[in-house]
Amino acid sequence: IKDQSSMVPLPSNDCIIKLDTVVTKELEDEGIARDIVRAIQQNRKDANLIISDHIQIKLHSSNKSFLDVARTYEVYIKAQTLTDKMEILEDGQIFSKYTFNNKIEEADLNIGIDLT
Repeated sequence: IKDQSSMVPLPSNDCIIKLDTVVTKELEDEGIARDIVRAIQQNRKDANLIISDHIQIKLHSSNKSFLDVARTYEVYIKAQTLTDKMEILEDGQIFSKYTFNNKIEEADLNIGIDLT
């Protein structure tokens, strides 16, 4: 066996588990999408919104790859956050009832939230 760094035997020594530790672009993007969801949920909480409230969100980041991920995972993000409408803004102007500035992986993520 060539690469043993990602292999480990079970305590019973009757099986070896090998993990694929390569982080692909798809896995990285999925992680960013989950970070976006976490930020939105935290911002909802900070705005004292009820968890069942349906919302509209506006997203902006100077990191264009974050905006691309948000576009790619829009259906997932909306489903996880009860978002009826999601708008991705290329410029930094967010006018919403609740506006939050977040940091994800040293990048800015600005989120505007309005009730629907």
